[in-house]
Amino acid sequence: MQIVLNRANRRKALTVLVLGIVFNISAEELNEIRSEEFRFAVAVPSNMVSCKEASGDHVHGVSLLLDSTSEKCNSSKLQPYIGFFGDYNVLESDSPKDAIRLLCKTGRIRSSMVRGAALAFPGHRSAVCVRNNEGGWVSVFVVAQAGTWPDDTGQRSNTAYINYTAELRTTQARFNVDLRVFKHVLSNVEVF
Repeated sequence: MQIVLNRANRRKALTVLVLGIVFNISAEELNEIRSEEFRFAVAVPSNMVSCKEASGDHVHGVSLLLDSTSEKCNSSKLQPYIGFFGDYNVLESDSPKDAIRLLCKTGRIRSSMVRGAALAFPGHRSAVCVRNNEGGWVSVFVVAQAGTWPDDTGQRSNTAYINYTAELRTTQARFNVDLRVFKHVLSNVEVF
């Protein structure tokens, strides 16, 4: 018997691999962080430390801490994490590739592949880059865009309204394992 999972059921059956330990996440163990303003939702496994990223009442995103020995959310210590963020496209970037250039001035910009993993926001054209940081840290960024800016006359422009950024920040030693987790969690992000 073959079971086909639609998007909602995939989310319920989410399996996350962290440091070689597999956690099966049932529907009751998922929390959703949602932003109506920035039009996204992220399914967050409840056994991962998640930090809501907000400015006042404006939920811009969430950070998921990948190390079970991690500090808590407001730590100044660098730690492996996955972050998802939505922001207005105030610089009026023409494409995801244009928007990602600000994050990866020294990194190589790609269409989607990193070490054999296809990375993208589901249903949205995305750009990807890898940036090596100080101290052996590595960042993988994925950027997508959605919506259009209304212009002063009430007409729609061709410029994207919101930039969505996903970031994996990890070390070379953890990279392959954390990249698999990043790809899986990214595949369950909803942009609406």
